Amino acid sequence: MKKKLLTLLFGIIGFTTTFASFPVTENTNTTETITWEQSEPEPLSNGEKALWFFGGLLLTWIGVIIAIITQVSSKKKGQIKYSLFGFGLFLLFIFTMTYFLSGGSFELRDIFIFA
Repeated sequence: MKKKLLTLLFGIIGFTTTFASFPVTENTNTTETITWEQSEPEPLSNGEKALWFFGGLLLTWIGVIIAIITQVSSKKKGQIKYSLFGFGLFLLFIFTMTYFLSGGSFELRDIFIFA
């Protein structure tokens, strides 16, 4: 009774049941080869190196963040490095100026408010 009711219900709704008395298999011998061709990143020109250096020097940490974003999205390599060089020079300049303006006595309290 239950089997007839389900068959009638599936017939009315539109579902079809399929019964197979043999195993259905597909014998295909396929081989898939995946090759990766990764090209070398383009080197930066001297003008671009200077641009990223001054970007890190003048824009400080914002210049470094911009360099990270552009290096991830482009195929060039070395933007972060030159931006960090510029940012490092900026920090060195700040530390040096703080040292000389404080009269030679240098403490971390003079630079960092939380130290």
